[in-house]
Amino acid sequence: MKFLEALLPKVYITLIPTETGTQLYGELRKNAKTLKRFDTQDFEQKGELFEAIKRMKRESALSYVALLESEGEQGLFADDGEEDLSSVETIRLANAFELYLRKDDLYERQQAFKEVGLDLIFSPFSLLYNFYEATLLSNDGLYLLLEERRVFAAIIKEGVILFSEQVIMQEPLQLVEKTEMITVYVEKIQAVIKDFYERKVEETMFIEKLFIADTMGFDIALENKLEEVLFVEAHKQNIDLAHELVLLSEKELV
Repeated sequence: MKFLEALLPKVYITLIPTETGTQLYGELRKNAKTLKRFDTQDFEQKGELFEAIKRMKRESALSYVALLESEGEQGLFADDGEEDLSSVETIRLANAFELYLRKDDLYERQQAFKEVGLDLIFSPFSLLYNFYEATLLSNDGLYLLLEERRVFAAIIKEGVILFSEQVIMQEPLQLVEKTEMITVYVEKIQAVIKDFYERKVEETMFIEKLFIADTMGFDIALENKLEEVLFVEAHKQNIDLAHELVLLSEKELV
């Protein structure tokens, strides 16, 4: 079966929750190469979304649907004996730490997409780790995934997550100017760092570097503002969230 799978191209389909529904994207890939990209589409109605997914699946005998789970409760699994293990699903990353997702949230997602099936469900923290895997092993600091509605933050030392936080953006950011948006994000990031220090997770660690995976397309002004306010060294990269989710799916299924 594995031999036959290696001969066939595969359709990787990604689903990303949005303010009004779901963003759909897909790629037809073979041997780690993209043969075809499907246009990104946004759907408010589940019925239309499911029909579009079914059309994508017809492109190959092998298809996989992945959901970015950015809605449910999740984060770093605390090793303090207080977590109810029966209520969470843990994800091991690089033999270094565990993330958790609530089983109730996972079950709800699986039921919501039962008509087309979910093969993979990823945490944004997993995607952030995968995106920066080559960097984080030799660079301690605060790693961030910036989205329009949320910021996912992980403080990493020697390749291990010490602290993670999911920050919900309350402001209607699409209605404000870019400079105002930058101010809002800087304030949220500053609050994450303050929270880390106040909790005394690692009293010997001082945040000197920020690594930012940016889905918003900010210019250098964001890095300049962070360096000015927080006295840090900021490094930003734009990230194509849907494409990175495809690559993570492919990596998971090898």
